[in-house]
Amino acid sequence: MVGSVNGGWNSLAKLVDNGYDNVLVAINGQIPENLEIIDRLKEAFVVASDYLHRATRRRAFFRKVDFLIPTTWQDRPEYEAVTVETFSRADYRVEEANPVWGDNPYTVQYGECGTPGKYVHLTPWFVLDPDNIVQYYWGDPGRVLVHEWGHQRYGLFDEYGQPDEDYPDYYIDSSGKLRPTGCMEKPKGWNLNRYTYKKCKKDKKTGLFEKDCYFFPNLYTNKIPASVMFLQYIHSVDKYCDDSMHNREAPNKHNAICQGQSTWSVILQHPDWVDNEPADVPSTIPSFRLLYPRYRKIVLVLDVSGSMSLKSRIIKLQQAVYTFIMDEISLGIDVGCVTFSDKANIISWLMPINSDEDREEFLALVMPTLNTGGNTAIGSALIAGVQVLSQNDTQPADGGILFLVTDGQENVPQFIEEVIDNVIESGVIVDTLAWGLFAEEKLETIASGTKGSSYYYSEQAQSNAHVEAFMEVASSSSSDSENDVPALLTSFGLELPNEETFTDSFYIDESIGANTHVIVTWAKDVNRNPLVVTVTSPAGGLIDESSSEYIYDKKLGRVSIKLPGIAEIGLWKYTISNPTPAPHDLKLQITSRSRDGSGAITMTSWTSSEQVDFPSFQYIYAEIKKGQFPVGGLSNVIAHVDRPLTEPLEVILRDNGAGVDVNKYDGIYSGSFVGFARDGRYSVKVSIKTDGNTTNAQIRSGSGAKTINDTKAERDFQKMFKLESGLERTSTSKVFKVSDYDISDNTDYFPPIRISDLRVVEVSYENQTVTLTWTAPGGDLDHGTADGYDLRYSDSYDELFDDFEQATPVQDSDIIEGHLLSDPKSAGATQGIENYYIHRAENATLLHPVASEVFYDVSDVRDSLLVTGLQRN
Repeated sequence: MVGSVNGGWNSLAKLVDNGYDNVLVAINGQIPENLEIIDRLKEAFVVASDYLHRATRRRAFFRKVDFLIPTTWQDRPEYEAVTVETFSRADYRVEEANPVWGDNPYTVQYGECGTPGKYVHLTPWFVLDPDNIVQYYWGDPGRVLVHEWGHQRYGLFDEYGQPDEDYPDYYIDSSGKLRPTGCMEKPKGWNLNRYTYKKCKKDKKTGLFEKDCYFFPNLYTNKIPASVMFLQYIHSVDKYCDDSMHNREAPNKHNAICQGQSTWSVILQHPDWVDNEPADVPSTIPSFRLLYPRYRKIVLVLDVSGSMSLKSRIIKLQQAVYTFIMDEISLGIDVGCVTFSDKANIISWLMPINSDEDREEFLALVMPTLNTGGNTAIGSALIAGVQVLSQNDTQPADGGILFLVTDGQENVPQFIEEVIDNVIESGVIVDTLAWGLFAEEKLETIASGTKGSSYYYSEQAQSNAHVEAFMEVASSSSSDSENDVPALLTSFGLELPNEETFTDSFYIDESIGANTHVIVTWAKDVNRNPLVVTVTSPAGGLIDESSSEYIYDKKLGRVSIKLPGIAEIGLWKYTISNPTPAPHDLKLQITSRSRDGSGAITMTSWTSSEQVDFPSFQYIYAEIKKGQFPVGGLSNVIAHVDRPLTEPLEVILRDNGAGVDVNKYDGIYSGSFVGFARDGRYSVKVSIKTDGNTTNAQIRSGSGAKTINDTKAERDFQKMFKLESGLERTSTSKVFKVSDYDISDNTDYFPPIRISDLRVVEVSYENQTVTLTWTAPGGDLDHGTADGYDLRYSDSYDELFDDFEQATPVQDSDIIEGHLLSDPKSAGATQGIENYYIHRAENATLLHPVASEVFYDVSDVRDSLLVTGLQRN
């Protein structure tokens, strides 16, 4: 199955008439200014464009490549102003080295076969090549860019062996021959010990080479043209591997994840190839633009119609706007405001926010106007917002952000359909917040049409999504990297009964502590019934109403506590007391920033699709990282899904390399969601809270170009991220919409998730037994328990792959020790068969030591282990 292929991770790149336009390269703001980085990358993209044209059989090349210059670099006259380009949308990023990958180029991948990656990571050292050795290790950098484009754009995986991920460098094929793992069946080269360069020795028992054996291909005598995802540096290789050349027996990651499909077969399923035929082009040399975020401006477009008076919405909006301006928006950004009901009203033209006094001046203009009444004229509000961004046509509007917040459906002109073309043509980005069940259905259409983001506040008691949406807009508008983004420790809502106290805690870990804010708001009887908040440090220091850090805003119903200096590492406790005779609907948000400027541990989350047409399902992902260091292998990563008119649901996310999760210990946690309740908007956020004991985050996998000689370009997957204190993070909420929900016929719509981590952990040639392990799937994807397993074996690889039903089934009676196939464990548990007896009488002549190794090899068995019985649980 090829996964979702919506053009890349929020990518702006698009294929038009065989050429990719708007390919974005972003430079991290922490990289010192060096214009040679741009010059070297231009040279690499010239080579890459010609190579891509050949590799795709004349179907694609890089026509237009844009460079996003960070604000930490000097602005220059030749730079153009940024429009919709942002750091988070870059296809390629130039950033500091990853502690695990070093200077190796790699792509952050998270999804199944065919799912585009997040971005390609390049380091300044790799780009600049100060030691003149990059070609010695990786070949031409332009070829490396195309290899990574296969990961990033097309969702391909590496075809070479990766022993650190249990994909061996060598395997024995179905004819009994020992081969290097790859697309090519018979590449020419030498099998040498990677450290001594002596000829590799074979293990007499297994027939395989010694541990440190490495295949050194002959760069010039190989004539096979594939594959870019195997050894891109061989001179003859200029194609993605097609079915005529593909070696599906090779136990590599691409075969495992893409179920034996060739890389070219997967590429041809990408939407880029709709109405795109091979073509000769006059030139494959790209054109380049240098872009600078010269104008950073946001206009708040706020609904003040009559329905905003319901459920304390206008009070909550006032609180969110106040926090956005006073605590979240960065200095140096211009902010304006439009309100709308029967018509749009420009409250504030763009005002530069360069000081706390500017923040207060802006709020003094806006807050008194947030009063409710009238209808909902969304189209008029959008046009007014564009007018503010352009300051009445005195400056370009493109690249500015409109943040549209509304709870209602448009019911007076101008309507969205009347203005949407003009809004898109203006080049602005529209982020939208749908407030409540009845917010306008077209909001997500506006956001996607302008490359904006969509948010949803369900108004359920535990949700704080409206405040989180404002925070996300503030962060995305001001960042040159992911290192300067604040960490959201916790964010939630709570119904606090009268005369009761809520007590909880939060961790300040070693990565954070600067500008730590604890903000509590409440919306009922804000003038008469205040809440009382206290915060206690790990050392016992108390912050309460008498402290200078404690700010109580009676009019807004808000308590803000800013922890002094750099907050102490450890467990902080807080209490929220309601001394009044009435219950309170309160909201809590705690944020902190990097304690030393090197970057906080942050969590981001996303879903596989913004639209789910039932009975399709949804994947949920979350990434935890500190700078470039992935924080992997943790437990207690939980997705919280708000469902329309239904109780919320929790989903466990795992970083175990099984089921939904394609890379073990890469810091990206994955899970599936099938708990649909009805049509409508669903809101997702993810949280983690560990205990206070030392946490060792494990690091392991990724996707990157193979080196010619990796003795000086090795990936260090033995690194651990050690955290002495607890870790607590929450991601901002994301929205997706469900349509066509129907379970009236009681159909079991969701099968078990595919098993992808079957492993042979022991082979006994003397007893003719093997020991297998895998991660149990669920009855519905990775939820619940499957009904049973169908495990088969054969002396023919082709039979297992092409005619599974003809292969010999394993019965419960064949299992000497372990869990029975008829009695699976629950989803996520490790399943095992110990000493499964394979020496059956009718197959005795077909099984021998070498063959048994082959037919229980990872690549063979992982695709022949199927889960049957789709009992809904």
